[in-house]
Amino acid sequence: MSMPDFTFPETLWWLCILPAGWWLGSRQRAIPKWRAVLVSALRTVALSAVIIALAGPFGRHTASGSSVIFVLDKSSSISDEIFAEGINFVQSAVRLKPVRTQVGMVVFGAAPAMENALGESPVISADVQSFVDSGATDIGAAIELGLANLPSDGQRRLVIVSDGAQTVGDASAAAGAARALGVELFAVALESESPSDEIRVRGISAPTWVHAHEPFELHASVQSSGHASGTVVVLRDGVAIHEAPITLIPGHNRISVADQIPSRGLREYEVLINSDADTQFENNRFRTFVEVRGPPRVLHAYGQAGDERALTQALRVQGITVDEVQGKLFPAQRHQLHDYDLVILNNVPGLDLTLAKMALLEQFVRDSGAGVISIGGSKAYGAGGYYGTPLEALLPVNMDIKTDVSIPITAVNILIDKSGSMSAEVQGRQKLAIAKRAALAAIEVLNPLDKIGVLAFDSAFEWTVAPTLAGEQRAIADSLSRMSVGGGTELFSALSEAHRVTNSQQAKVKHLIVLSDGLTESGADFEKLSRAIAADGITISTVAFGADADQTLMQGIATLGGGRYYFASDPQNIPRIFTSETLMITRDLFVEERVVPTISALDEMLSGFESTPFPALLGYQRTFPKPAAQTLLSVGDDPLLAIWRYGLGRSAAFTSDLTGRWGGAWTQWSEFSRFAAQMARWAMRRRGEGELTAAFAVEDQQGTITVDALDRDDKFINELTLSASVSGRTGTPVLTALTQVGPGRYRGTFPIERGQRYFVTVAPATPSLGPKLFGLAVPYSSEFLGLGVNVQLLEDLARESGQGVLPASKASLETILSQSPDTTAEHRIWWPWFLLALVALVAEVGVRKISRQRNIGN
Repeated sequence: MSMPDFTFPETLWWLCILPAGWWLGSRQRAIPKWRAVLVSALRTVALSAVIIALAGPFGRHTASGSSVIFVLDKSSSISDEIFAEGINFVQSAVRLKPVRTQVGMVVFGAAPAMENALGESPVISADVQSFVDSGATDIGAAIELGLANLPSDGQRRLVIVSDGAQTVGDASAAAGAARALGVELFAVALESESPSDEIRVRGISAPTWVHAHEPFELHASVQSSGHASGTVVVLRDGVAIHEAPITLIPGHNRISVADQIPSRGLREYEVLINSDADTQFENNRFRTFVEVRGPPRVLHAYGQAGDERALTQALRVQGITVDEVQGKLFPAQRHQLHDYDLVILNNVPGLDLTLAKMALLEQFVRDSGAGVISIGGSKAYGAGGYYGTPLEALLPVNMDIKTDVSIPITAVNILIDKSGSMSAEVQGRQKLAIAKRAALAAIEVLNPLDKIGVLAFDSAFEWTVAPTLAGEQRAIADSLSRMSVGGGTELFSALSEAHRVTNSQQAKVKHLIVLSDGLTESGADFEKLSRAIAADGITISTVAFGADADQTLMQGIATLGGGRYYFASDPQNIPRIFTSETLMITRDLFVEERVVPTISALDEMLSGFESTPFPALLGYQRTFPKPAAQTLLSVGDDPLLAIWRYGLGRSAAFTSDLTGRWGGAWTQWSEFSRFAAQMARWAMRRRGEGELTAAFAVEDQQGTITVDALDRDDKFINELTLSASVSGRTGTPVLTALTQVGPGRYRGTFPIERGQRYFVTVAPATPSLGPKLFGLAVPYSSEFLGLGVNVQLLEDLARESGQGVLPASKASLETILSQSPDTTAEHRIWWPWFLLALVALVAEVGVRKISRQRNIGN
């Protein structure tokens, strides 16, 4: 063994003090001199061995055997036929490998996977078991995974079997790490030629922005490998506006389509080529965005036909463009909202809007700088199911009216159908689980001293929660959790039992909520029972659940019982139904009396109305303002008009209606048009005094936005605080700060996925520039461009082997699998030194003990 190297050679300096210690120890007079010398020598040997061990000595030994991992490309640029050749190449390596050579295989695309661990007889199957995202090529990550699975010694080799068409990652850096670890790299080129029949849409040329009604053209660049025919489809915001047959020639083809848009907004265009003379559909489409500039637009959503007329007419008189839509048809896609600067919800029931649509509206206002105005009525706010939703979070008022009740005044008993049909799943959740959640939602808004009971029924009934205080939420939740699905449905007996128990309770308000599909086995007289319940001062509301529900029966029970009927077409609405129903019976949500609004605070929205008397109202729905909100108009202690800023946008809440029920005098008011227009203009998206333009660049999995800020005189605006909110497929925005990189120029980066669309809102901190919305359509990965073999990259990866880029042949395997002379490997040899130290210490103790015993004996 040659002289070892040390991990911490500086530790060896401690050996210098050992001779002094040995000399002092050898001069002890209590024992004979020769024993003192021996004890000192043994102690010195022990300490020396410990110091050497701590210095981290390395020894070298001869290592034999080889380890070869094949890193095989399975991305989309590799056809199935070429990939099969790669598999055959690795299978041949297993057959031809020398003894004591281990072989493994990594497959990779956008990310790598270890398909076959190192072994002397791995089974390389053409049917790859590992999942590989073939939409990109990350050779660097594949090399890193291969390195992690190689042993620490012996002959170690990585073989990159690929076309070298890297689209993400850094293969060169990974190759450098491999060389630093002493791993040899070989590169085998997979000759992935472009298919003989292939069509690619390479890009779309379109203006960045146009004026409304201005004609313009889009030009699509299409690459074809041969003569082909097909169909070109051009879509605007997902709707086809042009479809025609096309004939393509080899090489570059140009397709032009004219368009003209009457209204402003951010429009997404997509060009799609359909042809049988094609092999990859991923590269047959391309997207781009065009901004259409024009006057502001308002989307007016209404609950009942007729509610919208007065407000729409007032806004149009003031020159504001208004589009109307029924609440149930409210847009469900983000791009459908981007055309609008303001959304008005006019007495729209919350149950007409899915939670997804509410979340979409909340994100739209927060991230794009648009506005929303909620107009009240009997179907809005707490009574309409807004409580606890994204819409309540967006508005400046809360829906849960606090009460100061100290005695129980309300008794609510909930009847839940737990028959066999409730075991079915809707949207991935069991019906009964949704019903339990709905019951808990109702309990959460009750006064702690109110009474609540839950009666579960199938062919029989039982009180899952006997009438108890609503404040006992934990005990109630435990009881509900034990409710399970049963057999048939016997609603009449359950309703009779609920009548009996509720009638005996002491409460000012007594209410039943029935959740069932109504498919009861009984032919009993529900009409007589419902009338009897109502006669005893108990109201009944019903919720019909399921597409096959007996809505006639359920609606009849609610009508005769003096309550409300709901049909839950969307199971996610059931908890909201229970919440709004409970709020209706436990809170004084409506004030229906003549009231005259007064100004509580002045704001630009009320400019010019400081001394103008407001018309009287015949009622409103009670809410209370959030801490950060500003109440502009009040009726008594309650807000009538409240506003606040929400994210980049604004929202306002008007708690009365603008129809004949409560606000008829307002719609006839001579100043109504001006008031409505000022309210709308305050809430709608700000238009800045300058101009923001954006350019995007895409590289690997990163997008770069460059923003130029100019004032009205086209001069650069410097030292701005800018940020960009990027919303993609997930809906969760990514916020990135923009840094100034030049006069009036700002830049930032954000993560992207290929083939996706993104909406980017640039938000200045200064009020002189409003937020600006841009669209980014990220093209498909260059994986689908068919660029052929990247020989230069493969040569760079393999240059250390001295072999260059190899073909997938038997001769290449002989080179890759050739045995090099046995190599040496290093290993730590600290343990013999610690063993020596231990032996020396034991011997030293033994010598001293024997000396002591002899001295005692003498």
